[in-house]
Parts: sequence; structure tokens; C-alpha cells
Amino acid sequence: MAKISPIHYSIRLEPNFEKFNFSGLTEISIIATEPIDKIELNAHELAVWKCQVKKEKKFIECQFSFNPKKQILSIDLPEVKSDLVLKIEYMGLINDKLVGLYRSKYIQNEEEKFIAVTQFEEDHARQAFPCFDHPSMKATFDIEFVIDKKFSGIANTRVEEETDLKNDKKLIKFKTTPKMSSYLLFFGIGDFEYLEASSEAIRYRIATTPGKTQFADYALDFGRKSIEFGEKYTGIKFPIDKLDQIAVPDFAFGAMENYAAITYRENILLVYPGITSKAGIERIAEVIAHEVAHQWFGNLVSPVDWKYIWLNESFATLFGYAIADYYHPEWQIWEGFLAGEVDSAFERDSLLETFPIELPGKGENTKITAATAPIIYSKGGAILQMIQGYLGEDKFKKGIQYFLNNHKFECVESSAYWQGIEEATDNETN
Repeated sequence: MAKISPIHYSIRLEPNFEKFNFSGLTEISIIATEPIDKIELNAHELAVWKCQVKKEKKFIECQFSFNPKKQILSIDLPEVKSDLVLKIEYMGLINDKLVGLYRSKYIQNEEEKFIAVTQFEEDHARQAFPCFDHPSMKATFDIEFVIDKKFSGIANTRVEEETDLKNDKKLIKFKTTPKMSSYLLFFGIGDFEYLEASSEAIRYRIATTPGKTQFADYALDFGRKSIEFGEKYTGIKFPIDKLDQIAVPDFAFGAMENYAAITYRENILLVYPGITSKAGIERIAEVIAHEVAHQWFGNLVSPVDWKYIWLNESFATLFGYAIADYYHPEWQIWEGFLAGEVDSAFERDSLLETFPIELPGKGENTKITAATAPIIYSKGGAILQMIQGYLGEDKFKKGIQYFLNNHKFECVESSAYWQGIEEATDNETN
């Protein structure tokens, strides 16, 4: 059976905030290990009206069908090919379900307004564009928005070009992303305000709805510090020349580690004088550090399947505490780790139906739930801290550096990390 891999996506979206829908155009460059006559992509709640395949220098139309239950778009190729470029035209919804491409409401001058943002983990990229919606299917991405001139756009990379169009519209083109999984993409469109700072290589920004950047100073500074810690500890420079942290009014989770475009619930990013408590600031620091740690653990090196999601979350849990403790030792945050994460892990692990940090099963059956989270986050983080204590900091760090450096922009199984530890300890931990 042919192995099919996406190489590159070009995605153009044009949102309509009056109808809460969008039109999309996606091109996908694909290679296969042997000639194929059909492609199956993930798509959900998309109205596809045209599929084409490139033949020599022009595109020709293809027959296609859609299975809504399986969320599969099947495209019949007019001739057998092993490398091809698909072009798909479609429409989708800017929904109110807090996943896919959705609308987030805020109030300004007693008027209801919206921004459009995305939440793609674990399998919701398919609601914004047809794709291979699995973490193992890494590719590079070119993103474009056609939006109202009054709005700004945010994606995973910096704006490369902005062009004025007719009817008070503009075209924003972003730089090509590194090789990455589809669930880590981010699209943000709306009336954002920004608080900005720069280092030699990276532009740091906080994006909020109007009037809230005044509460973003701490997050801006701590995001920069967290990146600097990550670069120093791993020995790997952050591969994107910007980091955006976006405060979203309606957000289902605490935060999401989209590559260089991290989203947060507003009260987990912004510090409100006289309202945000000391414990609240500690929580903000730990969550920022957790999400920044993901830029290496999960984004740079990703799981080949969701069953290995502990490689993302366990490391981010440990380093969330480590970064916060490094900059705020007076908080004694490791006591919170013992009282929170370790106790939570013991409690969940004491149940009869507990399971290992590498989840049993594969694919659709291995999603993060209320039942699995204490194992993946808390137990995994606690185990890593025990390994760190057993090996000593130098060997633990060497193992992490080996793991990350040897698998940059790749997808791995758990064995890749254990190999790194073995290399760091001369096979003492085999």
C-alpha cells in the first residue's frame, strides 16, 4: 500500500463576519511511495465545490465524494500519479463551538463584536481546510487572508506582504512555516491591539481585544524569559522570528501551544491590578512556561500518534514548573508540584482502571480526556522529575538535548526519548 505524505500547503481564507462563514482555497503538494489513483483527506463541515489536480502547468477537474460520518473527502485522480498538487475550493463556518475556526465575542462600547480564531488540537484543522489531519503528517504551510482593512491577521509566522484590494479589503501573506503538524496552525482575524517588544532575533507580542494591552506587561516579559530559558536549556534556537501570545475572550481550554502563536483564556494571560491574586500570577507564569516549553516538546518534535502525547504534555508540565521556579525561586513552586501534580497522579493511578503514560490503543481512541489528563500531565511530569533526580541534572539535560537535536521537525514514538537517555548515560538505563 502506498504511503502518502503532504509536503506543502498553500491556504487562502476570506472570512465574512456578517454571515459567519468563510471561503477557502487550499493547494496541497503530495508525494506517494508508488503511483495512486485516489486521495483521501480529512474535511468536516466544509462545502467543497471544486477539486482539481495539476497536470503539467494547468489544473484539471477531478471527481470527488464526501463521507460526513468519517469526515473523509475522497478525490479520484484522472491518471495514476506518485507526486501531485491538489487545488480545492470550498466554504466553511466561523462557528460558535470553540473548535475549528470559530468566533469569539467581546463587548466594546456596549456593542457586541467578534474576532475569529482557531483551536485545531486534536483533529479540528479539517474544519478550516481539507488536510491530512494527523500529527504524523507534517508539512510546511503558506497562509494568506483576504480581510477587511480595519482588521489585522495573526498566523504562525510574521507577515511577509500586505496588499490593498478593492472594496476595503486587503491581502495578507505570511512567511512559510517550518515543517509542522496541522493541529499547531493558528489563524486569528479581527480588531486586535498589540503590546510589543523585540530581542535581537525574535519579536514578542501580546494580542488582545481593544483596551486590554494595558494588562499584558507581565505576560510579555515572562514569555520572552521563557523562550530564553528554552533556548539555553535545549541548545536549540527558536526556529520562528516571532512569538505571539493571544488573549481570547471565549476559549475552551486554559491555553494552546500553536507554533509561535499561543492562545490563552484572558484571565490566564492578563494581570488585572487589584484583582489578579499572587496565586493568579503564579498560575499565569506556570501556564506561559508550559506553553512555551511545548514549542520544543510537541512542536519541534511531535508524537507520531496521539498515544505518545505524553512526550508533549509530561515534558511541558515539568518545564512549566522549572521555568517558573528559575525566575521566581521565592515562590517555592516545587512544593505546589508535589501537592498538585504528584498527588493528582497518585489519586488517579490508584483507580482500578488506570493506565500507563503511553496510552493504550491508537489513533481516535487515545484522546486527552478528564480521565487521561492526570496520567499524561501529572504522572508523566512526576516520572520525568524522578528520572531527573536519579540521573542528575547534567545527564538528564544531555538526554533531552540528544532527543531534540536528533529529531528536529520529525514525529517520534516514546523509544526516541529513551534512546536519548541511553546515549546520555552510556546505556546505563537500558
